[in-house]
Amino acid sequence: MELEYLKWKQYFAQCAGKTERFVAESLKELGAKKCKENYRGVFFEAEEEVLYKIMANVRTVSRILAPFMIFTCHNTKYLYRKIKKFPWENILSEDDSFYIINSSSDSKIKHSLYASQVMKDGIVDRLREIRNIRPDVSSVNPDKTFYIRIRNNKVVAGIDLVGRSLHKRGYRKESTEAPVIETLAAQIAEIVDWKGENELYDPMCGSGTLLAEAYMRAADIPVIKKNEMPTAVFLPGFDKYKWKRFITEAWEKSDDKNLVISGSDISGKAVRAAETNLRELAPNFNWNLKQMSYEDIKDLSNRTIIVNPPYGVRLQDKEEVKRLYGKFGDFLKQCCKGSAVWILTGDKSMSSCFGLRPSKKIPLVNGSLDSRLLKFEIY
Repeated sequence: MELEYLKWKQYFAQCAGKTERFVAESLKELGAKKCKENYRGVFFEAEEEVLYKIMANVRTVSRILAPFMIFTCHNTKYLYRKIKKFPWENILSEDDSFYIINSSSDSKIKHSLYASQVMKDGIVDRLREIRNIRPDVSSVNPDKTFYIRIRNNKVVAGIDLVGRSLHKRGYRKESTEAPVIETLAAQIAEIVDWKGENELYDPMCGSGTLLAEAYMRAADIPVIKKNEMPTAVFLPGFDKYKWKRFITEAWEKSDDKNLVISGSDISGKAVRAAETNLRELAPNFNWNLKQMSYEDIKDLSNRTIIVNPPYGVRLQDKEEVKRLYGKFGDFLKQCCKGSAVWILTGDKSMSSCFGLRPSKKIPLVNGSLDSRLLKFEIY
């Protein structure tokens, strides 16, 4: 059976809702062809070396998926037969563990968890019959991560090419309340497009995720470690030696020497978390972090400012958030002349509370929150 990804060189970049168009643009910039936006993801075509470039450098997706099979399906019995017919023995070695991620919408098979259970049964039953083995199923560091995606009764089943969620960069050792997920922070960094032309500052830095992702983008740091071997290189159609050369060269190109990045937070615990995380990411970089309220900052003129202030959901008091936003807007007017300010707010109805007119309002999703990224240009 010919694998679908080998036949068409087509893959799927899984991402958060409302970021599909941004992800499509990023994929095109990295050399992908025929990018087609879909629900929470983008289909694209890429040759081997372009795919390596995407795996290492696309920061806004959670997974890169390669389809093994695509078929129409209306019931779980047929799903089981199709899955069991596939030669999983060519993909899983005798000692491999595996895990299945899933999604289902607008289909006769409504429960994605049950669909993944049927897929697991089909894989295990085939390997038991062909090899007389039963592979382990584990959600903790599995050797292979498969996926099943059902939409409009169309099944796409295949494998995660990296083998883990790409939001797990490895630098987040400590956290604070309601941190921004890395892929959303990376999306914000893509939109802000800061390249080191001035100082980057986050006056409510929390555990440092916005600063970390802006740094990774500006310094051209790959999202895959230098010695990491993604699942793809063990599959048909890929070459692990080409991958090793590519990822080594990608890391050698990274450069942070002209970047100036600073942050502060009123919480000492948050600043300590940010210091731990950012030094894990770049131990030799000069991170400038302080414990202080934004109200004590005298001057932030001619900077690029990014900030994720508290939301009403977290404070349980929207009136308090309105007062905070109003005071922060006054601070921007008084202390941030000549700066471009980007604010992520989790309540679009509060965009006017800053007392400033945004030059841009970009819809994003932060967890379950319908959010807005606002740009204010302070004169």
